[in-house]
Amino acid sequence: MLLKRYGHISVYLNSIVYVIGGFGHKDLPHEPPVTLNACERMNVNAENKWNHISSMNDTRAFCSYVTFNSQYIYVFGGM
Repeated sequence: MLLKRYGHISVYLNSIVYVIGGFGHKDLPHEPPVTLNACERMNVNAENKWNHISSMNDTRAFCSYVTFNSQYIYVFGGM
């Protein structure tokens, strides 16, 4: 992934792996984690390289998702 993160969701849809939201951390002592709205994807059948895609409107971590019509990913809940 391009951003170091935890508490994110991972989605596999149509041969593409999506990584959405989570917490980013700089590994600095006494530094709180930052909640992310960043999204990335990797096409496993093509270049095997992570790319940034459009960010979510809100930051989220430990959220859930549902796919619809093998085309859309809806993210909800979390922190």
